[in-house]
Amino acid sequence: MSALSKFIQSVCVQQAWYWAKLAVTPDGFGGATYPLPVLVKCRWDGKSQLVRDSMGQEVISVAEILVVQEMVAGDRITLITPGEDTDEYRQAANPNIAPVILTTSVVPMFRSTVEFVRTVYI
Repeated sequence: MSALSKFIQSVCVQQAWYWAKLAVTPDGFGGATYPLPVLVKCRWDGKSQLVRDSMGQEVISVAEILVVQEMVAGDRITLITPGEDTDEYRQAANPNIAPVILTTSVVPMFRSTVEFVRTVYI
């Protein structure tokens, strides 16, 4: 692991619940059933900015989130406060009110073809 990769992991000190879109099961009534969320490390910068979503439309993002694992547009993520990382909160977390990831940015690290800086926008 490169020094830059270690630095990115060191600044991702916040936690969030994350639901992958691919893990969703249609419920047969036009809705979906989500599995339990995964606890992920991130750096959540709340700021408004104009981005293009996965369909190419200009939208306003309300947060830019540095993450250490791959995520895709359509997934859901919500920041948690310290102490909300227990199984009780995992069971109670509601994916239907969690923000949807609008778009992602994946940039290779300097002189690397296997390590990336990953940013998601909600």
